[in-house]
Amino acid sequence: MSAKINKAAMFRRAHEIARWRVMSVGKAVKPYRAWFAEALRSEYRKARNAQLRDEQNLGLPLRSCRADFALSPRPVSYMRASGYVARAFAG
Repeated sequence: MSAKINKAAMFRRAHEIARWRVMSVGKAVKPYRAWFAEALRSEYRKARNAQLRDEQNLGLPLRSCRADFALSPRPVSYMRASGYVARAFAG
């Protein structure tokens, strides 16, 4: 039985990546939609590869591959939406 791909988590991660790239690089390089499409392709590729690894590892002990180790939780930035950091650097 193949594992289902969690689409909601995949879209959430793609949105976070695209948003971060727009904030760090700027919209002049690529618009948000292009960054989001690129991040979504990457996240889908990662999820598909993980799914294929799970199918190949049936019967093997868990974590037989380094890529199968559980990801550490992403750090939460509590100042993300506020302009606190920008104001701190502005003086």
